[in-house]
Amino acid sequence: MCYQLGMSLELGGVVGNAVKQSSEKGLGRTRLPLWQKGALFGAAYFACAVGSTLLSAKNSPDLSFWLPSGLYVAVLLLDDYAAWPGLVLSATVASATFDAIHRTPPLVVVVFVLANTAHALLGAWMVRSFVARRPTIATVQEFLGLVLCAGLLSPLLGAAISAMGQRLLGMGHTFGNSFMIWWGSNALATLLISPFVLAWSSAWPNWREILAPPRKLIEATLMLAGLLVTTWWLLVLGPGIKSPNKTPFLIFLLWAALRFGVRGATATNLGLAIFAAFCTQHFLRELTAEDLASRSYVFTLQSALAVSTIMALIPAIVLAQHGQTLEELRKSEERYQLAVQGSTDGIWDWNILTNEVFYSDRYRELLDYSREEFPNIFASFESVLHPDDTDRVLRVMDAHLKQGAPHDVEFRLRTKKGEFRWFRGRGLAVWNAQGLPVRMAGSITDITLKKVSEQLVRESEEKFSKAFRSSPNGIAITELDTGRYIEVNDSFCQMYGYPKEEMLGRTSVELGVFSSPADRERVIGPVRAEGHVKDQELRMRTRSGEAKTLLFSAERIELGGQQCIVLVLFDITARLQAEEGLEKTTRLLRALTSRLQFLREEERTHLAREIHDHLGQLLTALSLDLRLVERRAANVAEPELRAALVSKTTSARQLADETISAVQKIATELRPAILDRLGLEAAIESEADAFQSRTGVNCRCTLPATQVALTNGQATAIFRVFQEILTNVARHAHASNLTVRLQPQDHALLLEVEDDGVGLQPGDIANPTSLGLLGMKERVAILGGKITFGRKNERGTRVVVEIPVEGKAGQPA
Repeated sequence: MCYQLGMSLELGGVVGNAVKQSSEKGLGRTRLPLWQKGALFGAAYFACAVGSTLLSAKNSPDLSFWLPSGLYVAVLLLDDYAAWPGLVLSATVASATFDAIHRTPPLVVVVFVLANTAHALLGAWMVRSFVARRPTIATVQEFLGLVLCAGLLSPLLGAAISAMGQRLLGMGHTFGNSFMIWWGSNALATLLISPFVLAWSSAWPNWREILAPPRKLIEATLMLAGLLVTTWWLLVLGPGIKSPNKTPFLIFLLWAALRFGVRGATATNLGLAIFAAFCTQHFLRELTAEDLASRSYVFTLQSALAVSTIMALIPAIVLAQHGQTLEELRKSEERYQLAVQGSTDGIWDWNILTNEVFYSDRYRELLDYSREEFPNIFASFESVLHPDDTDRVLRVMDAHLKQGAPHDVEFRLRTKKGEFRWFRGRGLAVWNAQGLPVRMAGSITDITLKKVSEQLVRESEEKFSKAFRSSPNGIAITELDTGRYIEVNDSFCQMYGYPKEEMLGRTSVELGVFSSPADRERVIGPVRAEGHVKDQELRMRTRSGEAKTLLFSAERIELGGQQCIVLVLFDITARLQAEEGLEKTTRLLRALTSRLQFLREEERTHLAREIHDHLGQLLTALSLDLRLVERRAANVAEPELRAALVSKTTSARQLADETISAVQKIATELRPAILDRLGLEAAIESEADAFQSRTGVNCRCTLPATQVALTNGQATAIFRVFQEILTNVARHAHASNLTVRLQPQDHALLLEVEDDGVGLQPGDIANPTSLGLLGMKERVAILGGKITFGRKNERGTRVVVEIPVEGKAGQPA
């Protein structure tokens, strides 16, 4: 007996394990292959069949309830229709194996398999079709639908098949007796096993949550102990199953339902049924021979357990539904509060019947009022509404309440500081059955920044419009792809010679601005690629054929979802003509200057030669004659006369010598003879030595080893520039050292002069009074060269002259 009781109490664990393995990923969403689910189901089916025999009286075929039938229905409900054939095959194999072990005749095995399969398939199909596709016993409707379809109606088919088969095969009781026993055992099993499996397989429980806190575990232990003791006392020690008072069962079942929910109730029901069946079938307390012969006690047991199951599960489901409703309400309220608190909008809820208005904290925060300063009445809103907006806002609200028109309006509200801010108000009313508004709720959004931005945009657009219309530059907006003119200003029309009406809507190619689309693409291509171009020259012809040169700038923009270009044209035709004229005049002036310098150098050369050759010779002859007179005066006999003559002739000779030196200096300054005789290199070196002797500035020259091939004009210009540099160093630099480098390069000659003086100041080069610098620039420009002035580190000046020459001659000395 102890062995049988232990096997019976282990059934719950066997079924639970199988259900967990086949459904732990959710209803109908298991990841197990069909063959694994079938094997697990078959094993659970067989275990339930074995357990059912342990709950019957010894040597009696009558069962209190056939556990596999309830498991069969539940497993079919948990899986899709596609899995049903495999599950039916697993149940058939398990049932046939069980019957074969118990040496049941083959034909009877077939009858039992057909009866069980018909009951399970019909019950599962009816529940899915008329109750719920995925029942979880979460509602009373689902539970009662399961009881009616799978617990009461579908077992009728199975009972009929079983009773008819047994009757035809000459087995056991009458048709009615067999029908009732079969129907009762399958119906009760469905009521016990199916809710248990469905409730526990919906989501596998976390046992720590179920049994925590510890007092709940203690309570469950006490409840189960009390139930077992009461059942033992009533069915073994007491009057047995025929006792009219079975209320103690209900007390513990309701305890489980109210304290442990639907899962606790189904588990307690199943445990009670197993233990009650075991006690009744094995102890047969207070049963007469007539009771045993008629098997009426079995139906009494089934009825008592069925009633207990229904009376225990319905309160548990109702309570769970109520708890779920409260939880959903709590979550909804929590979401609402989070939305109200987290929203940047102000929320309001107006009870029209009582004229009370709920204003959220954010609503008052937007206006900087406290609860006391801004009470929950409609007048609070009216009191801060801008006077100019009051009538309009109330009209919109009235239209919404009476006609259902949208309530979406912008208005101004006064803050506590006295300033008005812009808000957007939206709301929705609720009407009663008579069509009268009873409630209205909504929100306000601060749109002050948006309004300010819109105002700035309007002002910006107005400024742009004025600038567009009045600009002296030609401005146009065209489509990027086609070149069609969308808008042009008057200056643009004047540039091309077309009236505005004739340009708008036409393309630049149609108007002849571009000769072809390819010609336009060459100009617009950079705008398409880079998004903008700036100050590009564009040559075009006006409507009259006049050629113009324009400065072209463009920016890619988007208007109404279409890519466009803003064009800005500046007519530079007159400027270019003026520049061309100025350049021509400059060339003429430079040519004239070059000619004047040439003539001046020629004149200087002629004067220097005349002074040196003619005047020099005369002065030299005079000096020789004075020396002769001086020697002859020394022979005069009279001492006084001799002394006077010698003194005068000596003074005259010295004056003649000084005059010769002055004449030589003048001739050299007019045109140094060394420049013509020995070349630029020697002239520069000689001039540097003279400068060092004259000023005391230490000069260091680096010159080519061979003479550079220069024209007379080039050599003269470079030498004159060098002289001007030395003059500036002497006057302004206060230098101690001077470095001169003359370096031939490819097709150029480089003269570089550096000093360690005070250096040029930033404004010296551009100073129009710096005639020396200006003269140097002009001399170099005439030769097609360039001159640069700069500072050498923190002190000193560096001047670089570059003159183009033919070829490269000489290397640095």
